[in-house]
Amino acid sequence: MTAPEPTIVATSGGHRAGGRTGVMFDALVHHAVDLSGAHGRRPRVMYVGTAIGDAEHFTARMAEAGRTADFDLTPLNLFPMPNMEDVGVGLVYRGTELVEAVTEVPGKGSYVVGRGGDKTVE
Repeated sequence: MTAPEPTIVATSGGHRAGGRTGVMFDALVHHAVDLSGAHGRRPRVMYVGTAIGDAEHFTARMAEAGRTADFDLTPLNLFPMPNMEDVGVGLVYRGTELVEAVTEVPGKGSYVVGRGGDKTVE
């Protein structure tokens, strides 16, 4: 039975390794598209890759899977890289030991958060 009106279906699956492509949509997505009633036009599918950090290489693979399946795929990147501002401070480690924080920007600095007994200390 197809949906009588536009419907949103969300899933955390529906793709697998492809033969000629890196990724392809699996039966779950094709079944949902069939049920959507999107006949005579390209079905619209949105890809949310936040669980893998909105990785551009995987978003590109999903876009390729969408083209192969003849879907109109739109990626939604919630945390595009970099997901923080450049604070102007670099941390220098020797092995796993923090040696110093360095900066070329006046007034910038860094602090270390650690554990002191049952408390968090800076």
